[in-house]
This record gives sequence, C-alpha cells and structure tokens, in this order.
Amino acid sequence: MSINPNREGLKALSNFSIDSQFVSRIGNQVFNYQGEVTPEFQNACAELLKIVLDSKTDLDQIIAEIPVNK
Repeated sequence: MSINPNREGLKALSNFSIDSQFVSRIGNQVFNYQGEVTPEFQNACAELLKIVLDSKTDLDQIIAEIPVNK
C-alpha cells in the first residue's frame, strides 16, 4: 500500500502555515499597541481580521481533506 500525496490538502496546509506566520506577526503588533487609534492601527486591525478569516478558511479546507473525514 502506498500513500499518495493529496495536492489540495498540501496546498491548504501551506496556505495555513503562511497565514499563521502573518497572524502572529501582525497580532503581536495589534495586541501590544498602547497608543491612540490611528489610521495605521486601524489598517493593522483590518489586515489581522482578514488574515484570521483566511486562516479559518484554510483550516476548513484542511479538515475537509483529511481522509478519515470523507
């Protein structure tokens, strides 16, 4: 028996890995910020939300590709 690569699963896993790195970097900036609400801070918050939602989509795709769930 051989295990064949699941290209869609690998792609979703790779996307999640990249997104999680950005969530960590931008999340640290947002959650450590102690200043006033500036346009730059608002942009960072919007970017963080977008990446978190992308990560959620990645996780849903990974779950769907796990063979025992099919």
